[in-house]
Amino acid sequence: MPCSGSMIAAVEKAAGRCPLIIGKPSHIMFDLIKECLDLDPSTTCIVGDRMETDILFGRNGGIKTCLVFSGVTLEMDYENMKLSKLQGLKEIPKHFYEPDCTSKTLYHFVENLLTN
Repeated sequence: MPCSGSMIAAVEKAAGRCPLIIGKPSHIMFDLIKECLDLDPSTTCIVGDRMETDILFGRNGGIKTCLVFSGVTLEMDYENMKLSKLQGLKEIPKHFYEPDCTSKTLYHFVENLLTN
């Protein structure tokens, strides 16, 4: 469920204890998926539109990552964050996680896979 942080915070407050998060970007979720589907991390890639969940999930699982710009993360925002990182600026958002590749859309990602 997207944006579930506020619901988790409410349950955490009511329960009086910290939750065990198993969704993205937790490695627990990837470990279960890997086991159930018999995935080989060296031949697996996650494609997503959020660096703080999808890309971090892939990095935590040791798989390749591709950030698509057809959702939450805009190409201009990504390029600005990447430039800030290269210039060593301190204003780099804490949710900047470098993907292995980027693509304008999921369609372009698949098209590139099929032609290369």
